[in-house]
Amino acid sequence: MPSPYLSGIKIERELVKKAQAIKEKREKCERYINNVEHGIATLKNYKSTKSYEEKLKNAKSSFEVKDFDRALNILEPLYQDIQKDLKKIFEEESKKIDELLSSGNVEDSARLKAYLE
Repeated sequence: MPSPYLSGIKIERELVKKAQAIKEKREKCERYINNVEHGIATLKNYKSTKSYEEKLKNAKSSFEVKDFDRALNILEPLYQDIQKDLKKIFEEESKKIDELLSSGNVEDSARLKAYLE
């Protein structure tokens, strides 16, 4: 029969593990929220971000009530979608810049390229 002292130590270890897991989830949520907010701020210049803002609002409300699993389930795909949109937008902008540079005369495009780099 295990002693109450050993059972108490076992319970304490389990509680410490659970507390550490909760702390990691909270920190991960905070990083995602920060990254998503920055991504939305960047995307606002190029497209409508209303759906992203609604999802972020839902994730923040889950975060505030300490439902970190639900918040992460919203934030992770949201972050990935924002990254995909940003990548696509910046690729399009890069193509436009390349077209502008190639359409001018050689001296102007060389000067612009040097300036942009």
